[in-house]
Amino acid sequence: MRKYTGKRPLSFFPVQTLRNHTGSVVALATDPNGKVLYSCGSDSFIKYWDIRTGKQIKSIDSHRSAIVCMHISQRLMYTGSQVRFLTVTIAI
Repeated sequence: MRKYTGKRPLSFFPVQTLRNHTGSVVALATDPNGKVLYSCGSDSFIKYWDIRTGKQIKSIDSHRSAIVCMHISQRLMYTGSQVRFLTVTIAI
């Protein structure tokens, strides 16, 4: 691995684009094993993605308004919405 010297800007490019939200994506998290990516956003859905294939595994409509935050801890997922609701979901 080459060490970054700071002389040139780092270059980033997309490896994979996951599409299926109908609104803005506002939060991302991974499971503890790094195999599943969770996304949530203004469409009020939580999407589960297989990181290796990029395919959607599951979609949950868990809030009545936009989801604004997400946190994963062990097997629990915490999400918060614009209308002051907190939802706890078992993330399996």
